[in-house]
Amino acid sequence: MLGRMINTAVFHRSHHLNERQLEPFDSRCPFCRSADREPVYLLQETPEILLMKCNNCQAVSASRMPTSEALKEYYNDYYDTSGSQHSEALVTFDDPLRLANNLANMYRRYRMHEKISILDFGGGDGTIAHLLATQLVENGAAHVDITVVDYNTEMVRPQDSRIERKRKASLADIRMRYGFVIASAIIEHYPYPRPLLRDLLHCIAQGGLFYARTPSMLSIMKILQRLGVNVDFTYPGHLHDLGQAFWEGYFTRRQSEGFQILQSRPSIVETTFSKHFMRTVLAYSFKAPWYVFGKSYPCVGGWEIFIRRGSYQERKDH
Repeated sequence: MLGRMINTAVFHRSHHLNERQLEPFDSRCPFCRSADREPVYLLQETPEILLMKCNNCQAVSASRMPTSEALKEYYNDYYDTSGSQHSEALVTFDDPLRLANNLANMYRRYRMHEKISILDFGGGDGTIAHLLATQLVENGAAHVDITVVDYNTEMVRPQDSRIERKRKASLADIRMRYGFVIASAIIEHYPYPRPLLRDLLHCIAQGGLFYARTPSMLSIMKILQRLGVNVDFTYPGHLHDLGQAFWEGYFTRRQSEGFQILQSRPSIVETTFSKHFMRTVLAYSFKAPWYVFGKSYPCVGGWEIFIRRGSYQERKDH
C-alpha cells in the first residue's frame, strides 16, 4: 500500500509551491491569533509546509499561506474552462439536490417565512441556492431572493418567477442582511478566514440561519499515513481543517452575541454510490461511528453546523 494516494477532493490536487509563491511564516492562528500552535502533519518538505493545530480554538491550518498570485494560478483552470465540464465542476456534489433538501429541511424547521433571502457565499453558478429556493417555494414561500457571491460569472437561470437571483463579486458589495447565509465547502479555501467569518456572520438577519460545511480530515489522514496511504490534502486549495471542536467552541464563545447552535454533526456525504461507489462507502463508514461515540470519535472527514442568530425572546417569537 506504500505510496498510494487518496484525494480529499474530486476536482483538485495539491500543487508544490516554491518560496516565491508563499507568504512569510506567521506563528499565530489565522482564526483566533493565538501563538499556542503545534505541528501535526507534513504537507510539503521543501520549502516546509505543515498543518498546525491551534490549542486555543482547535483550528488546523497550513503553516504557510499561498500568495494571491499563487492562488490565482491554482484556480485559473477552474474558472477559465468552458462547456459542460465547467458547469459540472462548479458544483462539488454528485447530487446537489441532496444538499439542497438538507438545507431546505433545516430552514423549514427553524424559520419559514413567505419572503426569504438567501446569501450563498462561494456558491459557484448558484445551483445549490437555486435548488434550495425551488424547494422553499414548493413549500409555500411567496418569494425567494438569492444573492450568490462568487468570482464565477455564470449563473443558473431561475425557471420560477417567485425566485430572483443576482451575483456579487465580494462581501464588500453586500448592503443587506439575509434570512439564510450559506458557506458550504468554502471557508477552508481562504488564507485569512478570521475577517471572512466576521463578515459572514454580520450578514445574518436577526432570527436568521447560518450554515457552514468544512473538511475535518486530519484524524483520518494520520491513521491512513500509518498504513502507508498518503492522503492528498489538496493544498493550496484547502488551507484549513475544521471539525466539531473548532465549530462548537467558536459559537459557544459567541452565545452572548445571540448565536445559538441548532445542529452540529458530520457533514453530508458529497458523493453517490452510482458515481463514486468506493469513495461513498468509505465516507459513510468513517462517519457512522460518530453517532455512537460522539466527540470521542474524530474520524468523520467533514463537519457541518447550523446556527441561528437572535436573542432568546426572538427565538421564542419565531
